[in-house]
Amino acid sequence: MAKGAESNLSLHRPEPLAGTFAQARRGSAFEQERETENSSRVMLQSFGGRYVDLGIPGCGTRGTVRVARDIHTGRLVAVKSLQDCLRSEAVAKRTLRELRHLRHLQGHENVLEVVDVEVVDSTRRAQIPIRSVTELALVGGRPVLEGIDVLIVSGLMETDLGQILGSRQPLSLEHCRLFLYQLLRGLKYIHSAGVVHGDLEPKH
Repeated sequence: MAKGAESNLSLHRPEPLAGTFAQARRGSAFEQERETENSSRVMLQSFGGRYVDLGIPGCGTRGTVRVARDIHTGRLVAVKSLQDCLRSEAVAKRTLRELRHLRHLQGHENVLEVVDVEVVDSTRRAQIPIRSVTELALVGGRPVLEGIDVLIVSGLMETDLGQILGSRQPLSLEHCRLFLYQLLRGLKYIHSAGVVHGDLEPKH
C-alpha cells in the first residue's frame, strides 16, 4: 500500500474493539486463565520443561493447540501439536514445508512469531524429545514413524479475524480498513519472500 495510506491509518486509529474482543474471548484462554491459576498444572516434558500447560484448549488449524506459560518470562504462548506428522510421505512433506516457511518468514509484526520447535515421541506416557533419527524406536531394524509429533511454540493471539467477524459487534469503516491494511501488509511481506499463502481465510 502507499505510504500515505499508512500515515492516514495511524492518524485515524479506530476505537478499540472492547466488545468484540470480550465476545470473541468468551471461553478462551484469557477468560479461563484466572480459574486455572490455582489448579494443578502439567509441566510439558518437552522443551526442557520450560512451558507449563495451563490445560486450556486453543484454536488452530492442522493440529491441536494448548495454551502454556513460559516459566522463564511468564509470557503466555500457544503450543501447537502437529500429530503423527510422519505417518505418510505427503504429511511429512507438508509439515516440513510449514516449518521451513515459518522459520523463513520470521521478523514481521503481521506474521505469526515462532518461539520454539521440538519433535517428540507421543507413543510413550510422557512425550519424549527426539533429537535425531537414531533415537527413534526400531521394529525389525526399521525406525517406527507412527506417533511422532511436532510441537510449535508461538506467540498467543488474543483472538482471530474469524471470531471478530462472527461476533455481533458492529465494525466501523476504519476497522475494516485497518484489518485490510494489516492483511495486505503481511501478504506483501510473504510474497516478497517468494511464498504464496495457499489457505487464506479469516481464522488463519
